[in-house]
Amino acid sequence: MQPLHEIPIEIKESFFDKSQKEEIEFYNDTLDYILGISPKSPDGKSIYYFNVWIERTISNRVAKIFYAKSVSYFSVMIPDDENPSVEFFYALISKSNEDFAKQFYNLVVGNFLESHKTPPPNLQQLSPLIQSCIDKWNMSVRKISMN
Repeated sequence: MQPLHEIPIEIKESFFDKSQKEEIEFYNDTLDYILGISPKSPDGKSIYYFNVWIERTISNRVAKIFYAKSVSYFSVMIPDDENPSVEFFYALISKSNEDFAKQFYNLVVGNFLESHKTPPPNLQQLSPLIQSCIDKWNMSVRKISMN
């Protein structure tokens, strides 16, 4: 398995209520990941696209203060005789997370959220999500190859 190409991260949506003040207690800061692996490329090569969507929401008890949704795309080569590993995709998620952290900083620089860092992804927490994505992909690849 190897990553072949990365399409730079794209912020699909963002919202930042700059009217909120720093002293407001932050009630919730969530970072969610949505993953997907495409079917095999139409040309029959063992090239797939791994997509990482990251959503971050920061809100207090009253209102949503910040929201951003990004997507990263990676083309990856997965030979027919190999199964992708959780660790392989975790490395790509980590890259997406680093890129998202830079975009987050650019969106909030000079404002009260500037000191809020984007935490790195946690392998132990993400492993079930990654494995579920791999399992769904494996089922779809088998269905396509059986037809």
